[in-house]
Amino acid sequence: MIRLAVLALAALMTLGAEPASARVVRAATAHRLAPITVTEFVKQAARFDAYELKAGGMAPSSSRNREIRAFARRMVSAHQKNATALDAVLKRMHSGLKTSMFVIGAHGNQIHELEAVAGADFDETYKAQQIDNHRAAVRLYADYAARGRNRRLRAFASAALPILQRHLALSEKLLSGR
Repeated sequence: MIRLAVLALAALMTLGAEPASARVVRAATAHRLAPITVTEFVKQAARFDAYELKAGGMAPSSSRNREIRAFARRMVSAHQKNATALDAVLKRMHSGLKTSMFVIGAHGNQIHELEAVAGADFDETYKAQQIDNHRAAVRLYADYAARGRNRRLRAFASAALPILQRHLALSEKLLSGR
């Protein structure tokens, strides 16, 4: 009985250690036989972009690391373009959806973590979040590109996926200090 309780506690601790961004994507795609819905994809994609805009906007005043500030500027520019492109696709689809509908509270806990730190602590937190969020975004976009219901949105996800994969590689390089 004690062994079972220890195993259950270990499982719960493992689940709690998972980054919030990964839980969002995993929850949305777990146990799903059907493809991700248009609304769910747009919601998650918009929230990733909103996080990047907010977190990247904090870096100039919170980071002392020149490479992190440059990376953050690049992420802000790229994710602003991504959000604009996604809105254009949604308009062409006549879906009635806009990315601005979903950005409230986007990755709020992560933003609060960044707001609470500065300097080297900001840098470490930001780098870790970048890797977690880009991994989750790559999974989301790859899933929709492969199994999404709407052909225009699938094409958008397919075109954005290599860019997100480069962002992930850059964030991993930034973390390693190479």
